[in-house]
Amino acid sequence: MAAFMNVRRRKVYKQARIYNHNIYRKLFRFNRENVEWLGNHFLDDNEDPVETRCGALSPTRKMEIFLRSLGDPGFQQGVAVDLDVNQSTVSRTLITVSGAIYSKRNNWITFPNTNDLLGVAINEWANTK
Repeated sequence: MAAFMNVRRRKVYKQARIYNHNIYRKLFRFNRENVEWLGNHFLDDNEDPVETRCGALSPTRKMEIFLRSLGDPGFQQGVAVDLDVNQSTVSRTLITVSGAIYSKRNNWITFPNTNDLLGVAINEWANTK
């Protein structure tokens, strides 16, 4: 009877590559510590805390995929091959990370108001005399 049953194969996940410091900086344009900080800052509170599957991406890994895509714009398939993930993972990660960064835009991006601009103009004018 066991010969007729469909037995599911065990899923095997790819092991993430470990890069030395110089290669890491060239690929992601940041040091490993900075990428970890960015991932934790922008993605930690957006993550599902009960996500424990073996294939789940950490915030740092998501930020690596995002930074690699920004640092070497081109086809998502190329980034996927470089980082040993699927193209669909790259696509979903770009949407997730850009959304997380966008949600915290007010903490990081401010535009000067009229008084700020006037103060700068007056200071520059005073420095030219």
